[in-house]
Amino acid sequence: MANRSGAAKRSTLPPVRVDQELREAAEHVLGAAETMSGLIETALRAEIAHRQARATFLKRGIEAGERARATGQWHSADEVLDRLQGMLTQAEGRASKDAR
Repeated sequence: MANRSGAAKRSTLPPVRVDQELREAAEHVLGAAETMSGLIETALRAEIAHRQARATFLKRGIEAGERARATGQWHSADEVLDRLQGMLTQAEGRASKDAR
C-alpha cells in the first residue's frame, strides 16, 4: 500500500524464535552487505511465491480433472508424455538454430 508520497508503507513481522544452530547457519550465509532482516524478507517472499504457485498448480489440476469427468475426454500418461517429448524436441531444435 502506498502512502501520499508514493512510498510503500512498511510493517513489521512478529519476532521469530529459532534454535541457535539455525541462527548461526543464517549468519554464516549472509552476504557482505546483507542483513538478517533482508535475508528473512527474501526467504518470506520466496516462500509466499512458492505457495502461490503451488496453489495455482493444484487449482488447475483439479479443474482439469473436473473437465475430464464432465466431458469424458481423458488422455493417457503415454499420450501426454509423447506430446511433451515432441514439444521438447521442437524447442531444442529452435534453440540449436538460434545458437548458430
